[in-house]
Amino acid sequence: MTARLLVVVGHCSIHDPETALDYAARLIGSLLKMWWRDWPDERLHAAMPLLTSGEVEKLHRHWLEKVRTS
Repeated sequence: MTARLLVVVGHCSIHDPETALDYAARLIGSLLKMWWRDWPDERLHAAMPLLTSGEVEKLHRHWLEKVRTS
């Protein structure tokens, strides 16, 4: 496995490293669950604004409502 660096930019109120790591783990879990690389092209195109926005929670809601059910 190749070593990788993940930089998570979150709310400025995160001053506790443990909280920041928990937040990052939840974001990574959501992204892995959605695995957008396998979405059909039309769904991917429709979700592009969310994919590029950094709004993981909104992207996850979109996935739950539109992609996962199709």
